[in-house]
Amino acid sequence: MTEPSEPRGNEVPSWEWAACAVLLAWFAVRVVILALQIKPHIPPDEITHFGRVLAYTAVWGVPDNGPATFELGLIDQRPWLYYWTLARVQALNLFGLPELVFARLVNGLLGLATALVAILWIREWCRSPWARLLFLVLVTNTLMFTALSASVSYDNGANLLAAGALLAFTRLRARPSLRTLLALSLLVLGGCLVKRTFLPLAFLFVVLLGIREARRLPGLLRELPGALRTPSTAALLVGTILLAGLGTSLYGGNWLRHGKLAPDFDQVVGLQNAMSNRVFARGRILDEFLDGELSAGEARAKAERVIRHRGDRNGTLLLLKTAQEPDSSLMGPVAYVGSWASTMLRSSVAYTGHVRLKKGDGMRAAYTLVFAAAALLLAWRWRPGAAGGVPADAAFLVLGYAGVLMWLVHYPAYQKFHYPELAVQGRYLFLVLLPIQGLVAWALAELTPERARPWLAACVGSFFLYGDLPWMLQHLDPRWVVSG
Repeated sequence: MTEPSEPRGNEVPSWEWAACAVLLAWFAVRVVILALQIKPHIPPDEITHFGRVLAYTAVWGVPDNGPATFELGLIDQRPWLYYWTLARVQALNLFGLPELVFARLVNGLLGLATALVAILWIREWCRSPWARLLFLVLVTNTLMFTALSASVSYDNGANLLAAGALLAFTRLRARPSLRTLLALSLLVLGGCLVKRTFLPLAFLFVVLLGIREARRLPGLLRELPGALRTPSTAALLVGTILLAGLGTSLYGGNWLRHGKLAPDFDQVVGLQNAMSNRVFARGRILDEFLDGELSAGEARAKAERVIRHRGDRNGTLLLLKTAQEPDSSLMGPVAYVGSWASTMLRSSVAYTGHVRLKKGDGMRAAYTLVFAAAALLLAWRWRPGAAGGVPADAAFLVLGYAGVLMWLVHYPAYQKFHYPELAVQGRYLFLVLLPIQGLVAWALAELTPERARPWLAACVGSFFLYGDLPWMLQHLDPRWVVSG
């Protein structure tokens, strides 16, 4: 049996199209299974996200904060585009499906769309069909990405817009046009209206745009006066201006009223009302303990009395315990990098929600080996101009976004509460999942000897395929599954 030859240019062999179709269909099947079977209290923060969607269904615009929404956290004065869109789509539930199931299936379409964008992106720059197929396997068989796509979460909307922005940026570099520049702007602005943690990624795109395209941007912008002559370009321009205005109104308004881009919940609704929200209550109790306003016993009693959500209540009690450990027990920055990366990886390839499914030491070691091998290959064989510079752009986005998360969010939280896994979950890196997995697939199946590529792709791909739903079904607690 002869090995399929690599395509020239953007040519895609028929066997690759067929394989992609099978992988996408299998991803869709898995998402539907999980959407129908997993109980509502399991996926991360799904009850909160779905509650916000329902609040938006009651009004056409943005609902006000009030007694009915206090337990859901801040409703007004936060990014709203995902909730508003899901609320409008709920009206299309013509088959009488349960509202939560319908919302989950809509989120599944967002996950599937992200996978489709991933295919378009990898074909922009990667020559090896084995690398392209391996990339699709990696993206759609990262267990937490599959599970997230089968639940109600604004992460699904943000991940899709991040993937679209990456595709638009790569196309802009290869084939500069005003239309592509406007599409990039529209997607980035939309992401900022879905989730505030999109803001650092938006900043990185702006920096990268300045580095890569500074000389060509003036010429593209000079085409703006003629943009209205083409309906599609005009629509992109109008959409960009509209989202820019809405984003300025949201974040600029928050800054003027509260001195922050994202105000604290109690700044808006008052402390007593804010304590109705489980996440705010957890943080407040911990702060009162650390500031000496509550003793350890008083803080534990308050957590048990105020926080009704069992997972957050237990998490608060754990943090109260670890916060009492001496500062001398803390890891230094170098050791923390290793701990952080390990936690991010294992929580991406396992199920991390309000209940967790953890993979054993052997599987975690195998995943680590895959990523370590890819990193070594990149360090050994990568050159700055390789593949049109796309891998370098991907590395910039990954390292930049990971650096923001690690050093501006997670490490300060670790120093404060002495718990290294506090809020450290792999799904928080899914805004850059495509560049991460793109680099891994490119390293393993394009930077390696040609004869080894199909074997490497087959071995690594098979491992990831097993590590998704097949592994989960083998280890799933029956209490997770909806009965009947």
